[in-house]
Amino acid sequence: MTSSAKSILDIPQTSSFPVPTLLPSSSQISRVLDMMRFNCTYNPDEVAQIRTLIEAIPAEIARCDSELASCGRFSEVVAADRVILQNVLDRCKSAITSPIRKLPPDVLLLIFRECRLASDESCGHVLAKDRDRATLQAYRRLAGGDLANIAQVCYQWNMLVDTTPALWSSITMDMRLWETQGELEDVPGWLIQAWMLLYHALRRGGGIPVDVEAVVPRCHPLPALALASSSARWRSANIHIDSVMSPCLDAVHHHLPLLEKLHLRFIRENVPEGLKNIAKFFSDAPQLKVLDYCGPIDVLQHLPMEQLRRFSCSMLAPEDILPFTSLLPRLSGSVVHAHLNIDAFADNDEPLALPLVESSLQELCITATDPTGSGTGHLSQRVLGAILDALRLPSLARFYLLCAFQEGKPVFWPHPQGLALLQRSKCEGNSLLETLHLHNVVITERELIQCLGELPTLRDLHITDHPAVEAFPNNRPHVLITDTLLQRLSPNCDEINNSLAPMLASVHFETVGKFTDPVLLDFIQKRVGAVAHWDIEEEPFDCCVSWIPGYARELGEKQAAAIEDMERKGELEFTMYEDDLDVDEEDGLDTTV
Repeated sequence: MTSSAKSILDIPQTSSFPVPTLLPSSSQISRVLDMMRFNCTYNPDEVAQIRTLIEAIPAEIARCDSELASCGRFSEVVAADRVILQNVLDRCKSAITSPIRKLPPDVLLLIFRECRLASDESCGHVLAKDRDRATLQAYRRLAGGDLANIAQVCYQWNMLVDTTPALWSSITMDMRLWETQGELEDVPGWLIQAWMLLYHALRRGGGIPVDVEAVVPRCHPLPALALASSSARWRSANIHIDSVMSPCLDAVHHHLPLLEKLHLRFIRENVPEGLKNIAKFFSDAPQLKVLDYCGPIDVLQHLPMEQLRRFSCSMLAPEDILPFTSLLPRLSGSVVHAHLNIDAFADNDEPLALPLVESSLQELCITATDPTGSGTGHLSQRVLGAILDALRLPSLARFYLLCAFQEGKPVFWPHPQGLALLQRSKCEGNSLLETLHLHNVVITERELIQCLGELPTLRDLHITDHPAVEAFPNNRPHVLITDTLLQRLSPNCDEINNSLAPMLASVHFETVGKFTDPVLLDFIQKRVGAVAHWDIEEEPFDCCVSWIPGYARELGEKQAAAIEDMERKGELEFTMYEDDLDVDEEDGLDTTV
């Protein structure tokens, strides 16, 4: 018998199953098998032996089948135990060798911070049918959003989330979801829950600066009071508040040592005293640099405007114009953005009589909307003209006049007042203006040339065509960018200093393409030469052509090849694309403080 056969026969020594007596190794079955090797007639004795085996073997087979079934059940139990042990082994190995377990805490914190930022978005407008879902989302934001789930992965992550103040440096709270008419002593349970979540978020933030975003309608004051009590940590605050809730912010007065950015909006302005109180509460903010405001301008007199680097105001009404211009002298070296709705002045037939003010601000951006159109442009010219006529800006480096695009209706350049502003705003006889953006503004070629004649230091110019304007008779288009204008803007290589806008280094044309490609190429080549002449920061000339939708076309093959050659030499940066009217008009502005 071979060694392998012996090992098989050794198995019954550890089992209750006996070795079958009819195995081929037995002498009885061996004799029968030897006998059946020969094809001969069996005698009666041999036949009897064969019959005995036929009768005995089925019982032995049945006994083997029964034992195999029993062994199968035992094998299943063992296999299940093995799976459990393998899972435990894998988890043990993962606890030590998993890549994410090897990440240092600072890398984990970067990942966690991104998860927190993704969950900090406010709910926006909430429909009544979505209120329950929005409320749960508001709770989730206060609880940390995805951080609450991350903290449950393991003890290490829980401790990292709970003990890292930097992860809790922003708080978003929309109290429109928690409006109630109850008194202070009658606080509903869900409001207590919101207050507790806010309390824990503030506690986890420790003493580090925090960015706050809160919508405070007419509601129970408990969450607003809790938030205001942390004002000493506020780094930026975006407050959208009902004027009747002004007492809730009393705690921030004289407790804003870190506040750098303030976005202040009013839900309702029916309590003038409340508006003034809210503005006064932010009067003592020594680090305040950015103010974004929507509301009556006259309540800002108590704010530290002199220290601002950027001031934005929205939805200026006729009664706000005088307070707005009166604030400008206090804005030294700052950036000012103002948003006007021209329609709001339609019922005001009286001329805007504004005194002349002087300010050393560096950037002025006026965004005007005219959703219903203003006839021949008289209204927009009157309003904008009155504002420009009241200003003297000797330090002005960047001037933007933008119109939010509304069905092809632009605003109109108030030329006498605009030209006078450019002539008046000179420092020791020289203009410092480097950027002029007139976006969706109707200005004639003659008017533009006159303005550019006052701007010898202009570096950046943005002008626009208008394919069709309902305000014009017979719906005629207004086309500014033509061969004539490009030729006027092309410098004389022999007398660059005496050319129009000799230092021009960047142009952006929004156009319907009423120019010829050879003239455009000649303009670009001469401007490339002028930039090389001035050697301004060793930068290439930048030319952008954005086609108004429906007017896009390709340049001629010869002109395109010449432009590509200048780009390849590093002399030109050329961009051409079809415009998108859905893009925010102020997306291209530099908002760096």
